Amino acid sequence: MYNEKGELLIARFTPEGYVELDRTHLLEPTSRTGYGRSRPGTRSRTRHGQSDRLVVWSHPAFANRHVVLRNDEEIIRVSLDEGDY
Repeated sequence: MYNEKGELLIARFTPEGYVELDRTHLLEPTSRTGYGRSRPGTRSRTRHGQSDRLVVWSHPAFANRHVVLRNDEEIIRVSLDEGDY
């Protein structure tokens, strides 16, 4: 799995629940959520909370034992094959 913080997670899903096996940070979040304080002339966004945190919005691509990720500044490819390390 890949989350909005730029972390790749390896997990096992079973009928009994979720087990996280590993996690690593791959890419810096660069996009703002846009749910912070309202701008002058716009409607209030308080119902969305007061967060305007940085996130990675784009979805990863998985192919041939690699994951391709991007943010607003860079694109990276990371091998998931243990033989590459």
